Amino acid sequence: MGAAVSHLRCVTSIAGLSSLVLSIFPKLLMNNPQVLRPLLNVSWGYLFGSTFWLTFFSEVGLVRSLKNIKRMPVPENAEEAKKQLEEMKKSEGDFIRRREDFQFFFGLSTLFSGILLLSTVKLANHNMQLRISSTVVALSCLLNNLFLQNKVHSLKIQKESLYHELIKNPKSGNTLAEIRKNKKDFHIYHGLSLLSLYISFFGLTPYIFT
Repeated sequence: MGAAVSHLRCVTSIAGLSSLVLSIFPKLLMNNPQVLRPLLNVSWGYLFGSTFWLTFFSEVGLVRSLKNIKRMPVPENAEEAKKQLEEMKKSEGDFIRRREDFQFFFGLSTLFSGILLLSTVKLANHNMQLRISSTVVALSCLLNNLFLQNKVHSLKIQKESLYHELIKNPKSGNTLAEIRKNKKDFHIYHGLSLLSLYISFFGLTPYIFT
């Protein structure tokens, strides 16, 4: 499963980058409205529906996340680190499942946002609002697919490693400082990932009124 997800991320990232480059040269794209219109409708439908669900009603969405806010303080000693590690291990399965779900979502979103961008550029080349919106959506999806989600995951792995290090060396002030920095960085990149998701959702809304 991990190899398939990694392959999907690689392929969709290349497709997303290619679509951004091709959007600069609309004359290179085929001029066939009978093909492009269905592609635009399908890609927008997938993006709007899936992003709407993820933005508002999923585990990271606005509705459920506000209800389930759980702050975990920085451990001050080895005992607190052990307790928090045990809690993290209990939710490890959920974390892995969510990571795979997000990878699939952002991979497919990157692919469909590229299709949406190219279809928009060719069918509505003079509509700057839609061109800007589709470009923003493509960039937001690509940013999450290429960088932000991986960064969040790597910080989670680093956090566990730092906790183990604190347990081994409970008097290490440097480890505590690294844990605090890790927590700050995690919130920053996780927040940027969610912000990127919300931006992509609002970038899709102009199509409703067009």
